[in-house]
Amino acid sequence: MTSVKLKLKFGYEHFVSMIIRIEDLIGKSMLIVGDVGRGKTALTCKIIELLLKLGFRNKITILDFAPNIIRVGGITAGGKLLNFGLEIDCLSYLTNDFYAPRLTGKHANDVIELARANRVRCEELLLKYLIDPTPVLVINDVTIYFQVGDLGLLTDALNVADTFIANGYYGAALADDRGSGISFNEKFMIEMLMELVDEVIV
Repeated sequence: MTSVKLKLKFGYEHFVSMIIRIEDLIGKSMLIVGDVGRGKTALTCKIIELLLKLGFRNKITILDFAPNIIRVGGITAGGKLLNFGLEIDCLSYLTNDFYAPRLTGKHANDVIELARANRVRCEELLLKYLIDPTPVLVINDVTIYFQVGDLGLLTDALNVADTFIANGYYGAALADDRGSGISFNEKFMIEMLMELVDEVIV
């Protein structure tokens, strides 16, 4: 059995150890969800590192939908995998500039427009993957895609990938969406995705 022991920090003093076995990943679909700052991206990085050690370097595509780290009103959110130490040399790593609509939008229409802009950029990356897929697909911050619209191209990507690993926001810290409705749509879509994957880690 090939496994890695993770020690993740939740908050200031709470640490959790977790065993991730490669048998639990390969050929399956996994969704990692949680509130802001709960270690979703850190765990995703560790899983990628494990896959790289096992020789999957040329079989992985990473789609990073996360905005850059943003700090507003005591909340720190976002963060691309690169911000968590992932080295992408020779990896198929696709990203773009994404917004944090709830934290940067000034009013409902502004929030919706930012979310729509994100949606377009996410779809561009998903299409690139679907045109030239690899056996393993990893998506960081999949919920950025779900703030407006439906499951869309995500279901196609899920069906094409032999192994699918994604993380996404699922909590209460970012509930205030300026009355735009994106929080409800995001939550509904992530719950639909939970029903489609083999395993959900909270």
